[in-house]
Amino acid sequence: MKVLVIGATEAAGSKEAQYKVDYQYQYQFAKAAKENGVKNHVLVSAGNASAKSLLFYSRMKGELEDSVKELGFEKLIIMQPPLLVRKASERKAEVFAEKIISFLNKLGLFKWYKPMPTNLLAKAMIRSAKVLGKGTFTLNASGITKYV
Repeated sequence: MKVLVIGATEAAGSKEAQYKVDYQYQYQFAKAAKENGVKNHVLVSAGNASAKSLLFYSRMKGELEDSVKELGFEKLIIMQPPLLVRKASERKAEVFAEKIISFLNKLGLFKWYKPMPTNLLAKAMIRSAKVLGKGTFTLNASGITKYV
């Protein structure tokens, strides 16, 4: 199994730079994979992805999902994780967001948006690819946790 997981943050410097990494590179990889006979693809998107969103990031991820669907993989799994957290993250905004969301989760709010460690997402990517049959599957946070 070959895996490519890339993404950018605001540290990319501009919306154009973020679009290049988060849309163009991922789409080009998926397209090249399809053109070279790859039948199955797992795409990491975002929990709030929608091509109709007013938010740049959510709209970009939704457009990416739509474009990759059009490639026609036999099996396409789209992961829509909540906030992803890494061990020893140095991104202040990421650490702050994780603390706020975790606090709200303890109050019973936003339970569907519980921060997810990247290693659990990786496990779910591998397991879902092994278990799911042909078709297109979109897994949100609760769907992803079924494969951890």
